[in-house]
Amino acid sequence: MVISAPTGSGKTVLFELCILRLLSRFISAEGRFIHIKGTLKTVYIAPSKALVQEKLRDWNQKLGKLGINCLELTGDNASYNIRNIQEADIIVTTPEKFDAVTRYHFKDGGLSFFSDIALVLIDEVHLLNDPRGAALEAIVSRIKMLSRKPEMKSSALASVRLLAVSATIPNISDLAEWLMVPIQGIKRFGEEMRPVKLTTKVFDVLMQYSRGKSALVFCSTRKGAQEAAQRLSQTAMTFGHSNPFIRDREQQDRLREASLSCSDKQMQSYILYGIGFHNGGLCQKDRSLIEGLFLRGDLQVLCTTNTLAHGINLPAHTVPGRLMTKYYLRFNTMKNMMQAPADCSVEAALHIVCRIQLRRNEKKLLSDANTDKDGRLRFHILGEKGKRKKRIQTREEKIFVLANDCLTGDPSLHDLSMNQDMISICSNGCRIAKCMREYFIYRKNYKGALNSSLLAKSLHQKLWDDSPFLLKQLPGIGMVTAKGLHSMGVKTFETLYEADPRKIEIVTGRKYPFGNHIKESLLSLPPKIEMKLEETQCERQGKFKLVVTLTRLSQAAQSTKRHYADMPVQYLYSGVNASARKDDC
Repeated sequence: MVISAPTGSGKTVLFELCILRLLSRFISAEGRFIHIKGTLKTVYIAPSKALVQEKLRDWNQKLGKLGINCLELTGDNASYNIRNIQEADIIVTTPEKFDAVTRYHFKDGGLSFFSDIALVLIDEVHLLNDPRGAALEAIVSRIKMLSRKPEMKSSALASVRLLAVSATIPNISDLAEWLMVPIQGIKRFGEEMRPVKLTTKVFDVLMQYSRGKSALVFCSTRKGAQEAAQRLSQTAMTFGHSNPFIRDREQQDRLREASLSCSDKQMQSYILYGIGFHNGGLCQKDRSLIEGLFLRGDLQVLCTTNTLAHGINLPAHTVPGRLMTKYYLRFNTMKNMMQAPADCSVEAALHIVCRIQLRRNEKKLLSDANTDKDGRLRFHILGEKGKRKKRIQTREEKIFVLANDCLTGDPSLHDLSMNQDMISICSNGCRIAKCMREYFIYRKNYKGALNSSLLAKSLHQKLWDDSPFLLKQLPGIGMVTAKGLHSMGVKTFETLYEADPRKIEIVTGRKYPFGNHIKESLLSLPPKIEMKLEETQCERQGKFKLVVTLTRLSQAAQSTKRHYADMPVQYLYSGVNASARKDDC
């Protein structure tokens, strides 16, 4: 089936009904549910990891009680093998990852589970027209081709069902023909089927928060940006001479002159009201004109796609709006960031990161972890009188404990759902911490920038910078090897450099030349640098100047490979407003 229906009209429910219909084959004549793991697979394909992880959480909660096993295949989840795929009942994945698994692991049995695929669910299928659509087209074609092979005649794949949905499919007939969907399987629903009619209050928001200042209105499509500018212009027109986006007659004259030099007829009329749009469809001349007007403050409202955030230096008032777009943050997350103290510590930054949405609370395990009798965690949830809380209750507290447990390098919480939460926390938290770093730099809060940089690197590596298992960052070193090295006093890159390869093999129980390979992994690290700061005189009164001298102490490895050690948390540099000099030794 191919279904085009508005957002919120129940497309996810259709997916779930199809899954339940497939699972009904396990119901015996006596009415008992006899589930045989992995024999009838559903493959759910969505364009983004966020959408995939949302479905994973939702379906684990709904179907996990029946013993249905859901497996995530994305770049965020590397802890799986072919056996995990074979035993999975529902595979939730992105097109690129599923294509890679089935294309590059062919000799390792990457296609061995294909015969068990009975249902393929494709979300946001309109993205076939996107540059990323090639991967989706490849995997659907691969499924169709294999389903027609004679040797698959008796398998579930031979009668595989495909359900493709989207809110916007302009050429639904062409798509249905490609998927070989019969005419009765094509369903198109209009805006009248939307349960809650869409309303826009952009103008009211601009009046409340951005009156007299530059504002950006981000839209998902080029057409959306044009339509938003049109509607705002129509609203501004009703104000007559008291247009809130026009400050004075001089601005009005500059806008009138600019509109005459604009080649886009629609834009000419919008500019007169202090409003414009910006997208990839504009010619270079018009783009430069609009950017100039906006930067000078003559154009107060700019409706744009998110591509603008990466191509133009925006006025100070719109910096939080730019960062929200670049890092895909919610408004409340950005608001929490803007309320951070001037001396924002790593702990305070982690509290901000932990205000993200996750699943249910596993209170007993989390409370025990926060009690932390062994002193493993760096930070704790504190109650009255500064004592560690014995009961974890809120979502933020849960995430804070999970993050601290994960960053020890050797998590004590091994529950499957909490492991998935840890992956999500580190991925989303790293993104938020990077945004905090940019925001603090913009606010010239260098202590906050330094601590948020450290937190971002720690979340990226899933390790604190003082973890005893820092060597896990190097290729070839897992938890077992890291613990073995720790037992012989090897905890840092420096001590590993001095360690005896033969002794490494003894404590890890590995054979020659394992120790040599472990030591060679140090070549993947950046060169060692010595940094020296000197204060010098400055001609401007009340200012001082710092000279930063960087001295390379070791040569960088001549390797084109990228490893996990490309971003080690031990090496952390902070930028200052100073001139720099670099000396090579």
